Amino acid sequence: MGSKIFWKGGNFRAEVDAAAKVSNSGANQLRAMFGLPLQAGSVSKDAEVWLHRMALEDAIRLGLQPYGKNNGCSKP
Repeated sequence: MGSKIFWKGGNFRAEVDAAAKVSNSGANQLRAMFGLPLQAGSVSKDAEVWLHRMALEDAIRLGLQPYGKNNGCSKP
């Protein structure tokens, strides 16, 4: 069963991310060297994110299962 995306207007996440301006600070230069996400200032756009409602027990059960080849969570 494929998932469906319902859009109620507004901005997509990619549009909001594109509107962010990254500062050229020393902290961002260091983050770039380590391959970490850069910090940006606030944006005036907002995106609505709709997630499926799920019981907490179901979310935890699904989160503990492996996903793909090397993804997912496991109890240490």
